Amino acid sequence: KIISLCYFHGIGIDESKEMSFKVLEQASKTNSLTYIDLGYYYLNGIGVKKDIEEAIKYLEKGLKENPYIQKEYPYIQFLLATCYAKSKTLTSLKNTLIKP
Repeated sequence: KIISLCYFHGIGIDESKEMSFKVLEQASKTNSLTYIDLGYYYLNGIGVKKDIEEAIKYLEKGLKENPYIQKEYPYIQFLLATCYAKSKTLTSLKNTLIKP
């Protein structure tokens, strides 16, 4: 995840949002916290084509696998709600209700 931030901000290496995204994808295989970051990247089209459904998938997965995030970082729930509001289909909302 740190290497992803280096690419994102161009610290010690050329700035590349695409490489930042790719590094996060690789990190997600061993670090479930990166799902939140991937959801944010998809929501905002950072280094990858904007895709609300993918953003929902990764944010839901990140919250499900890291339940403490719901209480410590309510902003993540706001991001997910933003995705639901932008989504044409709200089918994932009926399957996932996140309690504060």
